[in-house]
Amino acid sequence: MLAPRALRSWLCALSCWWLHTGTASRLKTPALPIQSEREPLPSKGLAGCSFGGRFYSLEDTWHPDLGEPFGVMHCVQCHCEPQKSRRGKVSGKVNCRNIKQNCPNLECDDSVLLPGHCCRTCPKDSNDKKQTDSMLDSFEYFHEKGKEDDLHKSYNDRSYLSSEDTGFVESRTDFVALLTGVTDSWLPSSSGVARVRFSLTRTTLTFSVTYQRIGRPSKIAILDSDGTPAFEYKVPKGQADMICGVWKNLAKSVLRQLQSEQMRISMTTSTGRREEVEGKIIKHRALFAETFSSILTSEEENAGMGGIAMLTLSDSENNLHFILILQGLIRHKDKEPVLVPIRVQLMYRQHVLREIRANITSNDPDFAEVLTDLNSRELFWLSRGQLEMAVATEGQDPRQISGFITGRKSCDAIQSVMSSGDALIPGKTGGVGSAIFNLHDNGTLDYQ
Repeated sequence: MLAPRALRSWLCALSCWWLHTGTASRLKTPALPIQSEREPLPSKGLAGCSFGGRFYSLEDTWHPDLGEPFGVMHCVQCHCEPQKSRRGKVSGKVNCRNIKQNCPNLECDDSVLLPGHCCRTCPKDSNDKKQTDSMLDSFEYFHEKGKEDDLHKSYNDRSYLSSEDTGFVESRTDFVALLTGVTDSWLPSSSGVARVRFSLTRTTLTFSVTYQRIGRPSKIAILDSDGTPAFEYKVPKGQADMICGVWKNLAKSVLRQLQSEQMRISMTTSTGRREEVEGKIIKHRALFAETFSSILTSEEENAGMGGIAMLTLSDSENNLHFILILQGLIRHKDKEPVLVPIRVQLMYRQHVLREIRANITSNDPDFAEVLTDLNSRELFWLSRGQLEMAVATEGQDPRQISGFITGRKSCDAIQSVMSSGDALIPGKTGGVGSAIFNLHDNGTLDYQ
């Protein structure tokens, strides 16, 4: 056994030889104690697909990005297909296919390929094709695999996802509900309008509630197909204009009703005059791409009507795509549906910037359209929450609802993990940090 002094001398000699051989060059890049994640990692136990360093939930579709110099392959569509093992465990499998064969045959000889699109178009139809392709890129969310007809399904068709296709897999499904005043009650109806966004992951349902023209609710109830409360949430007191909640361990019967759009949600106030707003919980393909939103309310008292707008800017052009969900604006008692003329206006300080006139059916008052080529001023006002959207019926007894367009609100946190290795000029200090951001309606960003 070596004596302590001899041991120290031997270790010193060994370390000097190690440094001399150049092995110590490895010490020049010490491992950071915390490294930021290049891409968000999936939750533990969550089934899905990994592709190109990204994680995709089951049933997700995407165009693969091969990086420079190839970029996004717009003519290739990948799909995360659920696979079941013999033991019943669900996993994901990536399946990519070329969708160029679905492009229509053109009659022109001078067709052009627009940026960000797969199919060539005729110049004379470029405006219409831009709108169609951009809508498909932004709003289409192909959940039903293997069905060629679904590639051309209307993005305004809410039946894009059925409970039979999903079962109880571990994918995430988004829902939305528009809540307006109850009109079939002996109590005066409310002018309040609320919008609830739901996210279902496995058996946990999280929800974010925003509301206008109504006091802070005291209770939220989710009703089953029989109108019986399946879940009640007592709203904590506070001044915030958003309510965040979670419902855990949903029963299979509740999941089935939720997926088949048989459930409703109601909110009631207890302070002052008791008010109640209620609406149906639905799936909508526009939720996938929504980046801006608006709650549309009426200036009338006891109006019992309202709407929500879901909006997104296209990737390649300054086109603003939007879908309206309206409730109570059209009052039609006949059994047969009728066409109702409406006027949609984009306004800045009561000045009309854009106007669209169209007809919608009385039994399905959803409406989708595109506002093309927004200029720099309109984009600036949009980012500052200063643009207003107004929807009005025309003819006898005209009715109108309106609201300001703001960034989409939810209870999700915007967070960033920082490290010196990810700086513009990468460092090797080992410094790490975290930032949390809060985006306000006027475009300002708070961070901690």
